[in-house]
Amino acid sequence: MNGQVGQDGVEGLVDGHVRHQCADEAGKHQVSEPSSVFRDFMAVRMAMASSVSGTLCSQPAFMQLAGITQPLAVSSVRRQHLPMHSESQRLKAGGQATDQPYRNVGNMNLYRIDLVSLSLFTLIARSGSISKGAELARLAVGAASRRIADLETAVGSDLFERHSRGITLTPAGHAMERHAQRILNDINLLAADLSDYANGVIGVVRLWASTSAITQFLPAEIAAFAATSPEIRIELEEETSDQVIMAVVDGRADFGIFVDGIPTLGLQTTHYRRDRLVLVVPAGHPLTKRKNVSFSDALDFDFVGLSRKSSLADRLDQATVATGKRLKLQIQARSFDAMCLMVAAGLGVAVLPEAAVRPHIHSMGLNRISLAEPWADRELLIGARDLGALPKPARLLAEHLCGKASMPSRSSA
Repeated sequence: MNGQVGQDGVEGLVDGHVRHQCADEAGKHQVSEPSSVFRDFMAVRMAMASSVSGTLCSQPAFMQLAGITQPLAVSSVRRQHLPMHSESQRLKAGGQATDQPYRNVGNMNLYRIDLVSLSLFTLIARSGSISKGAELARLAVGAASRRIADLETAVGSDLFERHSRGITLTPAGHAMERHAQRILNDINLLAADLSDYANGVIGVVRLWASTSAITQFLPAEIAAFAATSPEIRIELEEETSDQVIMAVVDGRADFGIFVDGIPTLGLQTTHYRRDRLVLVVPAGHPLTKRKNVSFSDALDFDFVGLSRKSSLADRLDQATVATGKRLKLQIQARSFDAMCLMVAAGLGVAVLPEAAVRPHIHSMGLNRISLAEPWADRELLIGARDLGALPKPARLLAEHLCGKASMPSRSSA
């Protein structure tokens, strides 16, 4: 029994050891170390309280805290579960219906905790004053004090230390604050999600897309879809193409948009758009007068690049290896706009999608030059685990983006 002893295990060890000691006192057993039943019971109850608060102890640590120096015989330790009551028994006693059996954990009665008291508790913890917390919660000080007293009774522990300068959190109070904040945050998220349905939203689409798709195509297309389908909310995440694919595989996105040329990890894909990469140079650059240029010639100059984690950076690395030259990366930026600003400042040249550069050509005095290599033509794909089995809201958006004819028919169940 060198494993971890949790709440049920502690309860069983308490019960077994107490019965063992009682039997010894009745003369039924011989033990080498008689001890006070009450002392052992209370000491183990202290260990059990630490377990309830989230701390687990090994059997040796548990026995040391209980004052037991001789290992307990396995036969004397019968695991006893905490009292559990059926749903009907709890309802007869005036309790609330739940999906899980009710457990009375130590001195805690967690069903007495309400959201108003949790919110009040966090306000008092932040302000350091019951009166200030009550004011923020728009409650009378007396009512706030009663709520905090009820909360402390419900959790079976003092949450605040009272002194002349105000109040501070106890260790139990700090633990309570962490959990209370998480619960209240979840409630806010719940309210936000349900408010959509209350306002007529019939579905949410989780769409992840690469920077190239978002900067070149998606804004106008999503706006057009929103105008015709206002009851569908779109949650759009911008990420690198490989991260988009992983999000779809993991189920964090309904479908994604990414560039070709990288592993799709078994996703079903369909064509979305094509784009073309061009070389961007500042005004007065030696390559300005050329209509097209090979990537090998461009490598003679310093480059402004995108993050190493992007599919564009991977494509340039592969193209550089094919030339036998070295990519002289002068600076890296996180966005296409930032790259254009760096090029305009004369820090180097860059390879970017043509549509992403177009808005900055005149305002920043940039020049774009066609690249001669075939890899400069890229395809953007829509990918999902099963395009034919997308939820209706996601399918409607996907059909809007790539055309209904491009989507496979719905998979049969």
